[in-house]
Amino acid sequence: MDAANHKEWPEGNGGEAALTRKPVAMPRDVTEWVGSLTLVRMTLEAIDQVKPEFKQTQFKTAFGAYQAPMLLTLLTCAYARGLTGSRDIELAIPHDRALKYICAGNRPDWNVLRLFRRQYKGVVQNCLASLLEKVWESQYPPERRNPPPETGNYTSASLDRWMIPPRPDFQAEAAKRVRLAILADTLLSDE
Repeated sequence: MDAANHKEWPEGNGGEAALTRKPVAMPRDVTEWVGSLTLVRMTLEAIDQVKPEFKQTQFKTAFGAYQAPMLLTLLTCAYARGLTGSRDIELAIPHDRALKYICAGNRPDWNVLRLFRRQYKGVVQNCLASLLEKVWESQYPPERRNPPPETGNYTSASLDRWMIPPRPDFQAEAAKRVRLAILADTLLSDE
C-alpha cells in the first residue's frame, strides 16, 4: 500500500482500546456474580483467611454489646453488596435473608456499626479485599485465566487470555467502599 492510500486510525476511535486489556470494575453489588448465600459463605471464608484479632470478642457500646466477628461479617458482606450507609444496613437486616442470617437475631443499630467500623477500619478493609478477590476468582477461575498447554485448543486458550480482564486492585476497591461508607454516614450526620 502506498503512502497516499494509507489511512491511519483516527484518534479515539476505539481501535486501540480493543487491544488494551483494562481491569474490569467489580460490580457495586457482587451478588450479580455470586448468589447471596454463596456470598455469606465466601465472607466467612475471607474472614477466616485474614484471621482478624479483636481486643475483645464482645464489642460493647452504650447502644449494646455484640459479637465482634458477627459485626465484621455483617459489614464485610454489606459493603460487598453495595450497602454502605450504616442506617441503610440497619434497615436492610430485617428484609434481607443473608444479613438476617449473619445477625442471628441480634440487630445492631447504625451507631454500633459506625463505631465498629471506626475502631476496626483496617480489619474490615482487609477482609473486604479478601472477599472481593474470592468473588472475582469465582467469576474468572484460574483454569480459565491460565489454561494448561495440553488442552490442545490453542485458539480458545489464546482468546480466553484476551477476554479475561487483568486482576483488579482488590485492596484499592475495598478502601474505596470503606470510604464510601464513611462518606454516607458523614452525610447523614449533617442532616
